[in-house]
Amino acid sequence: MSHLIATCSPEAASTALTELQQRSLPITLATWLDTGVALLSTPDPQALADELTAHPPVFVRHLAPADLVMPLSGHVDDIAALTVAVRDALPDLMSELMTSSAKPYAVQVRLSRQAAHPYTRYAVAEPLRTLLASYGPEDVRHPQHILSVYCATAQAYIGLWPAARCLSDWAGGEYHFARTAEQVSRAEFKLLESLEVWKLALPGQGDALDLGAAPGGWTRILAQAGLSVVAVDPADLDGRVLRLPLVQHWRGYAEAYIASSTTMFDVLVNDMRMDARHSARLMVQAATRLRPGGLAIMTLKLPQPRGAAVYRQAQQVLAQAYTVIGARQLFHNRSEVTVVLRRETGGIR
Repeated sequence: MSHLIATCSPEAASTALTELQQRSLPITLATWLDTGVALLSTPDPQALADELTAHPPVFVRHLAPADLVMPLSGHVDDIAALTVAVRDALPDLMSELMTSSAKPYAVQVRLSRQAAHPYTRYAVAEPLRTLLASYGPEDVRHPQHILSVYCATAQAYIGLWPAARCLSDWAGGEYHFARTAEQVSRAEFKLLESLEVWKLALPGQGDALDLGAAPGGWTRILAQAGLSVVAVDPADLDGRVLRLPLVQHWRGYAEAYIASSTTMFDVLVNDMRMDARHSARLMVQAATRLRPGGLAIMTLKLPQPRGAAVYRQAQQVLAQAYTVIGARQLFHNRSEVTVVLRRETGGIR
């Protein structure tokens, strides 16, 4: 049996493990290295990763190989030892990277929060970046190969994979965005992350409908992309959003707007705080306002511990009007899953 590391939301740990164990290859939990970070045993980690790439999981955010396991002393000398291990113990993987010199790489180091390491992840990564510099260009945002180092309490786990196998280009699947002066809510990060994860491009013009828009974070991002946005919510929008020339605030409930509107939209979004199944039914109603082939992005709020079952029920409802492009519990999600949809061209079933 070989090892790999899987990352998920701590609240969805058992759900993510069950999701993995339903795959074709046998998987056992060796140990939890940290909250939401599992060390797994499986006969063929690469085959498992390829299966997960072809049929992505919902509750697992990130995978990392653990081809090499080395002890940690808890001293700064660990940095030199890790560098030597990468240089000497992974020659085959290094050769793979070297023969793909035109393809960019990234070094991703994570430190377990359960250990008080006397160094930062940046200190560990720097000599590794120097070591790999001769193998190709570095691109931390869009790498094609990732050298992963996970420092647990007493051991480090090291491996090198094509980025596609990792399910995310970001270490641990943790997407980070800089706050800006224009930002009106943390919820903006959820929409930005969904655009990154599924490599979506918003239309540069057209019409968008934001259900449950207040205070207007998602509306702001849509308008910033060039879309004219109808923001539906009985609550107030942030003044900075109201002042945007492409934004119209329809003060009221989503159900009432859908029943009364005749406008057709290119993009539909929904980050409303309601039962996931109710929200899915609302999105099916709203599909009558979305042009065939139009893009929809929504969050499904899930209860604990029945989140996986409720998600499946909501997905069945959405299938009446949409094709699911992707669904994932993103880093910026809490007890929810982000779903990306396309409006069925044949109408609502």
